[in-house]
Amino acid sequence: MQLPLEKDFQTAYLKRLRLIPNSWWTKINDRVTVGLPDLFGSVAGYAVVIELKTRSKVSKIQAYTLKKIGQTGAHAFVVTPDNADDVYSFLLELSQTPKL
Repeated sequence: MQLPLEKDFQTAYLKRLRLIPNSWWTKINDRVTVGLPDLFGSVAGYAVVIELKTRSKVSKIQAYTLKKIGQTGAHAFVVTPDNADDVYSFLLELSQTPKL
C-alpha cells in the first residue's frame, strides 16, 4: 500500500479531528520557525499538539519540541497512518473527560 502524501494525510486527519466533540483544531502555518508541530488543538480543555508523518521521520528539533510541550502537561503526539486510529480514539475519550 502506498502511503499518502503528508499534506493529504493532514487535510483528512484534521477534518476527522474536527468531528471530536468539545474540541477545536487548527494548522500551524509557520514556515519560518523550525520544529513546530503541524496541528494545535484543545480537547475538553486539554492542550494537544500533533506532528503528522507519512514517509519521513521526526527530526531532532521536532522530537525536542514535542518533548518540551509534553513536559508542560499538554498531550503531544506523532501521528502516522499506522497509529492514527489509536490517537483519534484516545482524543475522543479525552473529549468526555472533564478537566479538573
